[in-house]
Amino acid sequence: MIFILWCALSLSPPGPAHAYDAPDDGGGVIIIEWQLSPDDTILDGYEIYRSQNGIDFEKVGFIGRNCNSIEDQTEDKIQYYYKVAFGYTVMARVSLLIGRIQFLLGPWLGIVK
Repeated sequence: MIFILWCALSLSPPGPAHAYDAPDDGGGVIIIEWQLSPDDTILDGYEIYRSQNGIDFEKVGFIGRNCNSIEDQTEDKIQYYYKVAFGYTVMARVSLLIGRIQFLLGPWLGIVK
């Protein structure tokens, strides 16, 4: 379990994000783009956070792995700040690892499935 936690903590974050107004949409849509994490293939995806003051961020979206952009519906004439973080479910990985260990070591440990 320590190994799994260490792996989760050592994952590389996505690269720099930038946001811009969607062209020819009449306002109300901002496109956020970022560089995929080098660990993209093992992530669940990316969480997008937005703030109007650059301090208090709230989650406004999630997009699966291998995607590096998302559109956000906004109000015109308001300044927004964005953060992009990777999503990785540690507990799902831990239970999967425990299941594999039980399967592999079961005959030697007396665990019968």
